[in-house]
Amino acid sequence: FDRGGDRPAFAKKSAATLGFERPAPGEERIKRYDRPGGSRPPPRSVTAAAPPAPPNEGRWVWGINPVLETLRAHPEQVERLYLVDGVLGSSAAAEILSRAREANLKVDTVERDRLTAMVGGGVHQGVVAEVREYEYKELEDLLELATASGRPPLIVVLDGIQDPHNLGAIIRSAHSFGAHGVVVAKDRAAGVTGLVAKSSAGAIEHCPVARVTNIGRALEQL
Repeated sequence: FDRGGDRPAFAKKSAATLGFERPAPGEERIKRYDRPGGSRPPPRSVTAAAPPAPPNEGRWVWGINPVLETLRAHPEQVERLYLVDGVLGSSAAAEILSRAREANLKVDTVERDRLTAMVGGGVHQGVVAEVREYEYKELEDLLELATASGRPPLIVVLDGIQDPHNLGAIIRSAHSFGAHGVVVAKDRAAGVTGLVAKSSAGAIEHCPVARVTNIGRALEQL
């Protein structure tokens, strides 16, 4: 390098020479549409683009059974539906669309790869629902449900279950055995997500989950 001064020669070059000069306002847009004849590119005809995954205030539920059970049990919790055209079976599509109309839900048609990206590669079977954040119950709520049922209380308490597949499978089994609810820890344990809903085959919409700070204390309370 030619150090004729305090700075190396290459450092004295202008930003424009190095290619770092910022375009004037609107210049980049003009270049983008600088086509023969000055015409702008025609708008692309595509299906609705998939939005980014919702933040903490929402979650995805995917798969025919999980989405149907959500629509059957808690349609007011569903914000929007996304479908891949021609993938769902006729009976499943008919019920999903019928319940969507009853709940006045917006239904968007998207391409399969976009739907796959929305759920992180999960097996969505052509349908995804954007649902509000899961509402956990209190331990007292599960006891009240058990009392109201007139049956002996059956509550499944889980300690340290971190795999969402395992959590979903246990919730599915608990519901099948008639459990009044499932108890999980707030820390170092899996929470209710779309993957849990998928693994539970929709049972999460019927088997409430309570989240507690201390499992030992919850057992003493029970």
